[in-house]
Amino acid sequence: MKIRLDYVSNSSSSSFMLVGDAFDNENIEKAWKKLHPENAKLEEDYDTYDLVESISDELGLEFVRGIDNYYDLWVIGLGFNAMKDNETKKQFKDRIKASLDRAFDNVKVDACIDGGYEG
Repeated sequence: MKIRLDYVSNSSSSSFMLVGDAFDNENIEKAWKKLHPENAKLEEDYDTYDLVESISDELGLEFVRGIDNYYDLWVIGLGFNAMKDNETKKQFKDRIKASLDRAFDNVKVDACIDGGYEG
């Protein structure tokens, strides 16, 4: 699992991409409750990071936070290195969407890209 919680500052040409969708904290909480209806009541001091990690693991996906255009959102999906040799781009995106649909509503899978430092 690749986890990135903040901008990489040690490289002037860093870039990062996941194929997936981005979700706010409210959507993460709803997803947790959808996957765990028997434990739908969250404790007041729950940690969103722990929920995202658990959801991603259950769905067989990766997550990242803090990338361009999605800075305050949790991006959940897969990197292109997870694409199978005999899988088309559409099949790859459909596989990711099918996983995300188990927990989230209105999923729109696309490449979520951080282009790196441009200074």
